[in-house]
Amino acid sequence: MLKIKKITNVNFKEQSFDLILGENATYNVYYEIFDEEKNLKIGIQCSDTGIAPQIGEYGNEILIGVSNKFYIIGKNTIIKEIDIEACFFEFMIIKDVILIVNETSLIMLDEKYNEKWTRYFSEIVGSVNILDCKIEVRDIADTIIMIQLETGDIVN
Repeated sequence: MLKIKKITNVNFKEQSFDLILGENATYNVYYEIFDEEKNLKIGIQCSDTGIAPQIGEYGNEILIGVSNKFYIIGKNTIIKEIDIEACFFEFMIIKDVILIVNETSLIMLDEKYNEKWTRYFSEIVGSVNILDCKIEVRDIADTIIMIQLETGDIVN
């Protein structure tokens, strides 16, 4: 089972990781992702956005959302790195697709991690809920926008 914990700069530099994600920045925070059963250890160094990285498993791959990046990891290597442009909030696995939520947009990936669609918003995303085949997005101005799950089109 995947676990994540925040570690210190000193602890990060003393560790031996199978893979290190992120870049050294002025105001870094450090995390260790590990799975004792798989003998796996991934280090993350990222800017402190106030939002901890999110991790999950999809098939044989590990999904990691952190800062302004979304990673798909397989066998100690990066399969795909997606620049999501704004601060990462969360991701959701919905059947055979992955919905990435960041500060100003939603990005839908198909089962092969290709982008199906992206929907940008003029306000910061406050919350996202899945309702059958629609996505309810509430922005920080408390405006509700309904999005078609399959196409990313706005629905009335």
